[in-house]
Amino acid sequence: MTYTVLGQAYASASRYDEAIGALQSAVGLSGGQAFTSATLGYAYAKAGKRREAKKILQDLQQRSSAEYVSPFCVTLVHAGLGDSDEAIAWLDRAYEEHSHRLVYGSSTSNRLEDAVGPIAYLLAVSSECQFS
Repeated sequence: MTYTVLGQAYASASRYDEAIGALQSAVGLSGGQAFTSATLGYAYAKAGKRREAKKILQDLQQRSSAEYVSPFCVTLVHAGLGDSDEAIAWLDRAYEEHSHRLVYGSSTSNRLEDAVGPIAYLLAVSSECQFS
């Protein structure tokens, strides 16, 4: 988890190469946990490594047919890729199923707001109140 948080901190500071290094370590140590992989996908996308980000996105979507993958994880990669419509659609799915990942809005809020706009960001943040 430490490498995940470190990767998130680097990504928040737009230090994507360092974020990628930390998140690659985190993915390896976590056994490929979905949120950690999604955060790596986000960092890849923001670093301009779209092919790698799309590969992670594809993996998350395939995994979701065999195991639970929060729609928020898919949202995060779409947000990094700048696919606003897809990010909003997946964010809506996360909201509808009361995804626990929405509670972590403070650690991802800058990334989501940049990608899906202030309205979707406000929807995501306001949904946190329903979980407290």
